[in-house]
Amino acid sequence: MTTFRQRIQKDINDLIKSLSETKGMILTYPLLVEFFDGDHNAAIFTNQILYWTERTTDPDGWFYKTYDEWETELQFSYYQVQRVIFGDERVQNPKRNLSDIGLETKVKMAPNGRNATYYRLDVPQFMGMFLDWLEQKFGDITTKVKSFIKPKVEPDPVPDLTEDDDLFPPLWFRQEPEIIPTERVQMDWENKYNPGQTIADSWKITHSQLEIQFDRASFETYLKQVRLVDYDPSTYTFTLTGERQYQVDMLTHRLNRNVRRVLSDVFGHEVTVVFVTYDEWRDRHR
Repeated sequence: MTTFRQRIQKDINDLIKSLSETKGMILTYPLLVEFFDGDHNAAIFTNQILYWTERTTDPDGWFYKTYDEWETELQFSYYQVQRVIFGDERVQNPKRNLSDIGLETKVKMAPNGRNATYYRLDVPQFMGMFLDWLEQKFGDITTKVKSFIKPKVEPDPVPDLTEDDDLFPPLWFRQEPEIIPTERVQMDWENKYNPGQTIADSWKITHSQLEIQFDRASFETYLKQVRLVDYDPSTYTFTLTGERQYQVDMLTHRLNRNVRRVLSDVFGHEVTVVFVTYDEWRDRHR
């Protein structure tokens, strides 16, 4: 079964392939070299980390490697591996390293009974930083980049512009899938501190709190476009929609506890949170 991290990695690969077709260049390695300020070893190591992240069977994205294995695969010494991950304090102008982009490490016993270093790439953090960097470098392909973090929907008809018309925002900004919530989200929210507000208002407040608590990359990738579509008062269950399946997987398996905790605090009662995709919700209510 494909994991949510593998689906994220496919999106990254699709994005890079798309940019390659747009600019007529091979982007995977050259762009990573530029991203790491000319550090070829960091680019090579990142490619290998992405390779194993896509192939690990661990649901949380961890995989293990010994230093002998890194030497066999990349001809990297112990020092070179440590430097590209953590940097070198002796360098006067340090370059970006893999811990900066969200690579986590831990040492524990491997299945072979020997201690090994486990690695996991924080894909949301890396993806957010890499997209920001790409947008700074290729300002004219913002729409192309955004298409990989927005669902593909037909744009609304755009009226003809005249010289006196204000410029319209880019199409990706205005594309919003039609998501019709149930009437129950407009029920009164019985909270003594917020009289007269609705269930939908409780989610709006929660959403604002989550934006403060999460790092920018994670919020933009997984939580920014989440919407409240239903509420079951008998079980205090909130149904929320995400745009893509990998986002829903991340929200369900990794971020559910965080969202539920904040929403329960705001709502004033322990709640249950269920995540579905926009498409799944539309199919249920056609």
